Amino acid sequence: MGRGRRLTGAEKVKGDAIARRTGYSVFCVTTRRDPYERFLSKVEIDGETGCWVWTDAKTRTGYGRFRTNGRMVMAHRWSLEQKLGRELEPEEVARHMCHTRPCVNPAHLEPGSKADNAQDTLNRKREQGWRGPESKSYSDRGGPHANCGHENSKAARARCRKESGAKRDYTRRTTDYDRFMLYVDSETTPDGCHSWTGYLDPTGYGYFKVSSKARGARTVKATRWLMGHLRGRELARNEVVLHLCDNTACVRHEHLLVGTHEENMADMVAKGRSRNGRENQTHCRNGHEYSPDNTRVSESGARRCITCKREGASRRRAEARTAPTQ
Repeated sequence: MGRGRRLTGAEKVKGDAIARRTGYSVFCVTTRRDPYERFLSKVEIDGETGCWVWTDAKTRTGYGRFRTNGRMVMAHRWSLEQKLGRELEPEEVARHMCHTRPCVNPAHLEPGSKADNAQDTLNRKREQGWRGPESKSYSDRGGPHANCGHENSKAARARCRKESGAKRDYTRRTTDYDRFMLYVDSETTPDGCHSWTGYLDPTGYGYFKVSSKARGARTVKATRWLMGHLRGRELARNEVVLHLCDNTACVRHEHLLVGTHEENMADMVAKGRSRNGRENQTHCRNGHEYSPDNTRVSESGARRCITCKREGASRRRAEARTAPTQ
């Protein structure tokens, strides 16, 4: 907190004006504390190591943070700049010679580059017994294969960990195909079908939930996913799966065939499974022919006459133009 002093001279006149405008009396003004004084109030000195341990805000990695001139800076970097009497360059770093991250003692800090800082870390590890990647022996590094006498090879160290019980047996990750087969009743029915035991929609088709990094989790038809998996690609939008056994719950791949919607409709008519028998009609109720250019097939398989649709739209537009305005 800042220290206060009484108003004098022009400050008192300005304080009276503020009091009349806001209704609050002003008796004193606040002076800012010296930044270095605030800095030292956030430090605890370790008598054993001589480190100035930062006790205020820190980063996730343990470095102190200090607010000055309206912005947050690294406390050890600010301390070193006060020692040097200049600001550090953007490519310069403050090296901890004591290897203590919360330390802000300027005597323990030196300027340097990122390469110098990395070399300091490497030297510190070597002082603690790490011999680096050039070491030929693993016997004095500790760990599950210490003093085992194995040669310096990845396969030998893997065998050592397995023999000592430190390495677990490899278990294959569960794939989508493994999960798919959990929902399949492999007991053959009289018709030779393998029924889907998972979710079935009202029409009897099975659905399966899959996930991928590109498209995320989604639910697809079980038969469609199976045929795409066996082909090594996703089926195109104009491709459908035909049931040769006419059992919608069957997911046996020998009973499935990839084809087009027209082939599926023709197969339905040939087997007498059409719902209303209109598939054999060649003209609509207004006498227009169901030719390829004059026919639109909906997702449900129903045929729509394009000429009738255009005439209906024209009729509605004419009625809208002649309708009286309110």
